[in-house]
Amino acid sequence: MKGGSSRPAIRLSVAVSITCLLACRFAHGDDGTWIANPVNNDWNTPANWSSNTVPGPFDTATFAVSNTTNISIPVPNAGSATLHNLGGTVSGATGGGVSFSFHTNAAESTILNEGGQVSGAQGGSTIFQGNNPSAANATIIANGGAVSGAGGGLISFNDSSLAGNATLIANGGVNGGVGGSIIFLRTTDGGTARVELFGNGNLDLGQHFRNRR
Repeated sequence: MKGGSSRPAIRLSVAVSITCLLACRFAHGDDGTWIANPVNNDWNTPANWSSNTVPGPFDTATFAVSNTTNISIPVPNAGSATLHNLGGTVSGATGGGVSFSFHTNAAESTILNEGGQVSGAQGGSTIFQGNNPSAANATIIANGGAVSGAGGGLISFNDSSLAGNATLIANGGVNGGVGGSIIFLRTTDGGTARVELFGNGNLDLGQHFRNRR
């Protein structure tokens, strides 16, 4: 299965947008970072990870610098994994990111979207888009930017995506950084999700939000 994003990756020698449909139910592994120059786009290739092992169901997978941004995952949910999307580290760079689409779901994972680290850098992101992807029972956090002018992490629900029973947290920025954001667009469904906002963290229910309880 392949993931996609409505936002193009910025291909720099710093943080880029990594997009994938995640499922981390594997019997082996360690914490690892997807490397800058992987041998292919297969999640299950150990050489693609800094740990030289594939992250397992209770490990942390980190996404930051890479020239491969479309990762192939064999199963349709994120299990109980921890996914860590780093923020950009130079002006104009996006952060790491995860995209769920077409009936995939975040299951019981924990997803951390860090804010940008310098002015003009964007934060990490988790995007739900397409036909009925769900945040399920995940805990998804968007942290704020680290300095003035740095963007916050993003949690975005698009199209007919579902917030499920997830816990969604937007934390404020520090040192003048932009707060994390949670955004619902189009015909998204808030379900029974719990939303927590801190500092200048932001919730945007803007365009055609509805909660079909």
